[in-house]
Order: sequence, then structure tokens, then C-alpha cells
Amino acid sequence: MRKLLLPLAALLLFSKTYSQIPLEKKLIEKVNNANDYDARVQALGELAEFYTIYRADRKADSVLEIQLSVAELSTNEALITSALFGNSLTTLSSWSGTETFEKALSFIQKGLEYAKAANLKDLEAVAYLRKANLYRKRKLYEQASQHILLAFPALESAKNDSLKTELYLELGNILLAKGDIASAYTNFNNAFDIAYKEKNVALLSSVYHHFGDLYSSLGNEEQAKASLQESVQLNTKKGNKEGLVKDYIDLFRLTAVPDYLEEASRLADAINSIRYKLFCKKLRFHFLAIEKKDAPEALRYLNSNPDLYQSYVYQGMLNYYIGTVYQYSGQPDSAIYYYLKEEPQMVQAYDPSVQSGFFMELAQCYV
Repeated sequence: MRKLLLPLAALLLFSKTYSQIPLEKKLIEKVNNANDYDARVQALGELAEFYTIYRADRKADSVLEIQLSVAELSTNEALITSALFGNSLTTLSSWSGTETFEKALSFIQKGLEYAKAANLKDLEAVAYLRKANLYRKRKLYEQASQHILLAFPALESAKNDSLKTELYLELGNILLAKGDIASAYTNFNNAFDIAYKEKNVALLSSVYHHFGDLYSSLGNEEQAKASLQESVQLNTKKGNKEGLVKDYIDLFRLTAVPDYLEEASRLADAINSIRYKLFCKKLRFHFLAIEKKDAPEALRYLNSNPDLYQSYVYQGMLNYYIGTVYQYSGQPDSAIYYYLKEEPQMVQAYDPSVQSGFFMELAQCYV
């Protein structure tokens, strides 16, 4: 038991030294108070997901490794599988650092090797799917295509239609990113057929969102909005509140109509979703900064929401986001000041695809 407690003592110290958000402290206490392997693995998974939501990527990496170590000490196959295939790595942002992506890919590879050794074809496909997703987010489309195509053979003899739907959606995303609209549409349509046949509300809603993204990429806002409204009708009929949060978030991102964001925020509060409550705050901050171009109000909102502020601190990009506030409010000198403070971190920690976006914004301030 002493071997089990060693890494958890580090977590306890972590909470005393660095914790800035009450929920973080609560989750760390839950880990340290867990009295068996099952409870501890579950609690560590919740903590890792929290760190991923708040973009504290290095903390998330550390907690995932501890979770896997605890699961392996238990020798419980179900716990090992749970640790290797948890949800925390499924939502990494495309603006994650290079080190974060590399560690995530390495961790997923462990899951892939485990699945192959145990002849778990569904999990083998999940691992390929997750690697493809990360490569796409890094704009490494050839690697993404290779991995998603490796996932399909793993499901040849399986009957997991839900997973097949997700594979078609990811392949469609890759093709859409590469500019192959027709092939992307075909794959989204394949996903729709399976989700509709299975009457899987969550996946059918996701398909509507993917069609919305496709139409939006073509500049067809009306058709994109119509696709999202189809999802609203479906989720309203089925009482899927989480699905409705996603619907209203994407409707707001498409149209910049504040009422959609208000409804998304209300529903996120109703289901007490930490992920979506924080994401709605980020959207509101960016709306004030970029759409309204109201620097004082945007900064006031940022400073009055500690969880929002801390998420940017965890991400290591607080100066960048303050810079965007000043850039879009017509104060380029102040924007340059904050962007230049962020430049060393950007050069050191991020992929070229992210750096190019950053330097383009910086260059615009000199025009």
C-alpha cells in the first residue's frame, strides 16, 4: 500500500501549493480520500479531465500517468482499460503545445499496444481514432488519414455501429480540412445513415453539427444554421440537454447572436457541466473583445471570473488573450506589448501551425 500512496502525497502537496480553483482542491481531496483502487482510479480520472478542461496540460499528463500506475498496481483489467481509454484526451485543443500533443500520442500508443495484445478490436479502433484526431488538430493531415484508415479494418468483424459512426465523422473532418468537400460529405452521410438506423440521438446530433461545419466552410450560413436547427429539434424532442448546450453554442459561434449564448449558459448551469460553463464564459469574453470591441468590459469580465482567468493562466497564454482584447479594440500598441510578452512561450512550446496564426495577428498590429 505504501507504493500506492507515494504519488498521491505529491498530489496533496500540489493542492496546498498551487490550487487556485476550489473545485481543483475538492477533486484532489477526493483522490487522497479514496480508500480502494476503484475509487482512486475514478477520482484520478475526474481530476485529469478537470485539468484538461482548464488547459492545465502538464498537470493532466502527470495525473494520467499516476492513474495508470494505480490501475496497474490493482492488476484489475477493467481499471487498466478505464485508465488507458478515459475521456480526458478526447478534447485537447488545436492550440495545445507540442509537448502536450506528443505526450498524448505516447499515452494513446500505450492503449493501442494494450488493445492489440488483448485482441480488443473495438479499443484498437478507438486508439487509432484518437491518434487521427490529434494529428488532424496539428494539421498533420496525412498522418491523420493513415491512422483513421487503420481503424476501419479493426472493426470489420465487430458490430459497434456507434464507433463506426465516429470513424466516418473523423474521416470526414480530415477530408474537410484537406479541402475535399465532396468526400467529406459522403463520409458524413455514411455516419448519418448509421446513426439514424441505430436511433442514436447523441451521434445523430453530432452528424448535424458536422454538416453545419461543412456548409459553414462553404460560406453557406443559412444551410449551416438549418443543420444546427435540426439538431435543436431532435434534442428538444428527446430531452437531451447536453446536446442542446452544444447546439446553442454552435449557433452562437455561427451567428454571434447573444440569445443563443444565453441559452447555452443557462442549460450548462442546469446540468452543472464544468466544461460547458467555462466554455460559455470563454465565448462571452471573446464576444466582448472581438465582436463588441469593448476592451474595458472584456477585461472587467475576465477579471471578475476567476475560473476563466485561471484557465488562461494554466494554459500559459494569458498575455496573448489580453493582447487580442487590445488588438480588436483598436489599441495596437498595447496589443503588441502583450503579444511580445507571449512570443517566447509561443516559439518554444507550440507547433508551426499555431505560431503562424500568432505571428499573423502580431503583424496586423503593425499595419
